[in-house]
Amino acid sequence: MRVSIFGDSISTCDGFQLPGYALYYDAENMERNGITAPGEIWWQLLLQEMQWDLCVNNAYSGCRVSGGQYPSASSGDRIRMLRSEDASPEMVLIYLGFNDFGFEVPVHPRGIAGRGKDRYFAPSYRKMLREIRAMLPETKVLCGTLMGTCMSSAARLMYDTAWTEGLRPYNEAIEKACRAEGCTLVDLAGTGVKYETLDGVHPTAAGHRTIADTWAQCLEGTAICAD
Repeated sequence: MRVSIFGDSISTCDGFQLPGYALYYDAENMERNGITAPGEIWWQLLLQEMQWDLCVNNAYSGCRVSGGQYPSASSGDRIRMLRSEDASPEMVLIYLGFNDFGFEVPVHPRGIAGRGKDRYFAPSYRKMLREIRAMLPETKVLCGTLMGTCMSSAARLMYDTAWTEGLRPYNEAIEKACRAEGCTLVDLAGTGVKYETLDGVHPTAAGHRTIADTWAQCLEGTAICAD
């Protein structure tokens, strides 16, 4: 199974970035988070567990789904890069939305309908899925809801990570977009599991293991996992 990853800083991985893509997990941040090798990033762990092959890691640090223009995940420039030069993915795993939440991007349009929808999370997420499906009609598209986080005992900075209620409308929008566009929801948030961080957002090595295990747990026993 050839798999492309569509993500933000959480899914970046030194040595597996597309040209010009902003990177969070460089050597310094990997060491800071206790990550000793690229193979400890969540999607690397999951692909190894499932015996799937990487097509493209389309992860751009700091990107939002909303915005419309590159490097927004709803932009055509980002979506086209889900394919490699010589192959299309058989599956796309999407884990996006934290930056929209963090920058308090409104979930739903306000005011006059139809104006500036790219400034809102829900229509941007649905547009992203629609364009992926149009470009890759035979590809399975899996969308992960956003998990809560917890602080490592080693962290010196203290953040309020009680984000369950704050993330809820974004996760509801992801669920609705999946239903509307014929994609598969992977309800990571629904498990109630939180992953470990030092800063409230970016997973430590243990956090990446938790994310990978939660994806595997949600996929266990499904037709997708059996393929």
